[in-house]
Amino acid sequence: MMSLPSYGPAPTYLLLSSPRSGSNFLSSILREHPAVDVMVEPMNQYLPAIMNSELEYWDSSAYDPDKGIRTLPSYSQDLRYLAQFSRWLHNTERVTVVKETTVTTKLAWIERLFPHFRYLFLFRRPDEVIASLLTGGFFETWSYRSKFEKHVRRFVTGTNVSFSDIEVLAHIWNWRAHLMIRFLEKRMHDIHLVDYNRLILQPQATLTELFTRFGLSVTDEVMSELHEKRQSTRGGLYSTYRGGEDTVAPRTLFDKDDMKVINDICAENYSRLLASSS
Repeated sequence: MMSLPSYGPAPTYLLLSSPRSGSNFLSSILREHPAVDVMVEPMNQYLPAIMNSELEYWDSSAYDPDKGIRTLPSYSQDLRYLAQFSRWLHNTERVTVVKETTVTTKLAWIERLFPHFRYLFLFRRPDEVIASLLTGGFFETWSYRSKFEKHVRRFVTGTNVSFSDIEVLAHIWNWRAHLMIRFLEKRMHDIHLVDYNRLILQPQATLTELFTRFGLSVTDEVMSELHEKRQSTRGGLYSTYRGGEDTVAPRTLFDKDDMKVINDICAENYSRLLASSS
């Protein structure tokens, strides 16, 4: 059986967010610091067991002290990759940020596998996330529509009624936020919340707080990357930074009824994330 290291000499942070919440933007800024390494989606991209179970909740029983993932057969390539990934984290001497957007349902398993992890939870206004998913084509491209609605029916609402695209995405955003909050309540001491909108509107203060958490200072390279991204990027998540909105702002995409649907589903957990980040 393979042995998985359980800690490393330098801090490792799991940067967790929902898709379209600004994690690529934040990662590109963090990696400009000479004392920070950023790994992008190492679990989601290279572990089929993770990639194929995005909406499947794993509790701590999914963990195995030798293999990592209890359900995997001993010949699985996932096991070899997990061991290599764990050894790399164990040996690095730089602050490491592991950016993931699809493992919110795996937090209990990750906590057992990597007990030394600290956490960065990045969140964004739900209406902006939903607008970005709908206008960016991701909802259709990733075949999320049927998969997400099935999950909403089975695990979130317990009903068999049909949902609009907005309702499906709002329920998924809220469910992920709920899992973040539940984990936050247990691990408050080593979780740092980052509000995407505050990052855009108050970048100096937000980044100073974040790098202080790392035991580092904000460098000129970090601020230069931030300003370059804000001024030069067009389309998608980063456009019209001065307003902190996408190309298609929620107010132009959603009518009052749409906003009521989103607020009815998401407002409570969004407010809790805001309060915890202040």
